[in-house]
Amino acid sequence: MLDLGCHVGGFVVHAAAAGVTAIGLDQSARALEFARRNAARNDLTSRTAFVQADMFGALDHPDLAGPFGVIVFDPPRIATGSQGRERAVTAMARSLGRLLPRLRPGGFLLACSCSHHVGRSDLDAALLAAGARDLARVHALGPGPDHPVWPGHAEGEYLRVNVYQRRAV
Repeated sequence: MLDLGCHVGGFVVHAAAAGVTAIGLDQSARALEFARRNAARNDLTSRTAFVQADMFGALDHPDLAGPFGVIVFDPPRIATGSQGRERAVTAMARSLGRLLPRLRPGGFLLACSCSHHVGRSDLDAALLAAGARDLARVHALGPGPDHPVWPGHAEGEYLRVNVYQRRAV
């Protein structure tokens, strides 16, 4: 499993606890230090690795070569307003284009957004712009109980996860 934008390693530690070898990538050295500590506290250092890099960069570290059964693409809030939406989708498409060749047949890609202005259709658009023709959206997730959304407050529904699966076309 590869988690880009892993922050303190929640997905990585969870996957490793389930027996999966997991690699986390984040730009923040401080966040990665916490991720390493979290893996060590759970006796998971043998199944985890962490790479400090920009998820929108070249992604040329050898640990990132793959192939992976699961890739989590979880960027920070990259569109602070509606005027930044198109730029965000373009940046995501570039990164996703570098990631798609690393996803195994039958594998899953989780594309996340915590930007109110980057919706589900934008995640789909970024994937299509990246050249994905063999991925189908199989699930969509939103905010959990710890992020309640009040009726009439659409801005509160800013957490989105689209789950795609690589399928034969």
